[in-house]
Amino acid sequence: MKRRFKIILFNVEKDNNVGMIARSAYAFGCDELLIVGRQRVKATGAQGTFQALKRRHFFNLPAAVEACRAEHFAICGLEIGGECLTEAPFPNDVAFILGNEGRGLADAVPFCDRIVSIPQWGGIPSLNVAVAAGILMYSFQIRQDHPKASRAGTRYFDQSFPLSDQSQ
Repeated sequence: MKRRFKIILFNVEKDNNVGMIARSAYAFGCDELLIVGRQRVKATGAQGTFQALKRRHFFNLPAAVEACRAEHFAICGLEIGGECLTEAPFPNDVAFILGNEGRGLADAVPFCDRIVSIPQWGGIPSLNVAVAAGILMYSFQIRQDHPKASRAGTRYFDQSFPLSDQSQ
């Protein structure tokens, strides 16, 4: 059974991070991108995927969490010190909260059903939020039992995505 996922961006400030997260979210089959806090978003580096993703804006985190819970999504934060991402089971649909580049998820922890973290081997436990998002989505999707996007050579194709360079 395919479990769905959403990404909640909680006060992510940098346009390039929003754009790169949107690009990865589209590539990994994210159901929806929920943006909390920022009213204006310029998704730098999204390569057109920001417009293709279903997305909503919320002024505060409780409203975004409530919208996800209403659709029976569990809420999972990504933060240093949480349960190991590669070992965490995800039996239900899940909305992952990614925090601000500097402050992380401190204010969001009370809204989470669980917190996961990405295991690291370096001396400083820090990843860029967009890099962490890509690792998170890959780790979630690789454990799903559903078909990948169709491929021709080294290119993946999604006929619903309106890019002109998807010729075969």
